[in-house]
Amino acid sequence: MRGFLLRRLRVNPLSTATIDVLDETREARAEQALHAGPAGVVLLVEDWALSPRRVATLHAHLRATLGANVPLTWLVFALAGGEPAAPAAGHLQRWTHQLDSLRDPATEVAAYDG
Repeated sequence: MRGFLLRRLRVNPLSTATIDVLDETREARAEQALHAGPAGVVLLVEDWALSPRRVATLHAHLRATLGANVPLTWLVFALAGGEPAAPAAGHLQRWTHQLDSLRDPATEVAAYDG
């Protein structure tokens, strides 16, 4: 993924954090990183894992933490044999529709293409 982020999205991931999990310690570390004021955030999301209500809630939380102008990219990927792969076209379409419905000009969706 790092190579894809560097070459295609032109972002250099300085740190990683896990959000929206059931591990309170990892969540707390992620919150600290978000409050530190990153230049941008890339969320890695698996293509089938779309829950519109959860996406909207997570997006609202991130916007409240980051502010309205921090670029937020949702990078959609699939898993094939345990490795990241391009998402199914239908799944990407659903993610795109969901994120576009948020009407946030600083948010975009991208597809991993390996």
